[in-house]
Amino acid sequence: MDKKQLFSIVTSTLKELGFKHWKPSVWRRTGTEISDRVYLQRSCYSNLYYYHYGYIINNLPTLSGTYCHTFGDIDLSLYKKIAKVLDLENDLSDGERERDLQDLLLQIVPATIPMNTEKELKDFLLKEQLNLSIDVMDYLKIKLTSEGYKDVDE
Repeated sequence: MDKKQLFSIVTSTLKELGFKHWKPSVWRRTGTEISDRVYLQRSCYSNLYYYHYGYIINNLPTLSGTYCHTFGDIDLSLYKKIAKVLDLENDLSDGERERDLQDLLLQIVPATIPMNTEKELKDFLLKEQLNLSIDVMDYLKIKLTSEGYKDVDE
């Protein structure tokens, strides 16, 4: 399988979930407050792609060259499965790769991108303790303490 075939599968699968192909390796789903991004990054060393997803707060300007304000995380077992499917140099047949990729995207994306509002995103970020930029922390009124992120209003 080549990159064109891989991206065609990703595009058609993510389209079912409301995403549009936005940039060469980026798909987006635009909401009223929060937009979601799925990004495939090609390895510099092999014909392997890395799966990333993240969130854009629509009312907060993005920095030049930044695809997301914050990136999410997926379960290690799912990460290993998707990493295998996105390694175009392994021995998976094209049929297996297509089926597994569609199944994994349909499983991973709805589970990892549940946010529609800024409040839902803030609650998620406070719970998951992901890396945040100062801009995001200021905008969502989150502070960093010795115990992790806390709501400024509490």
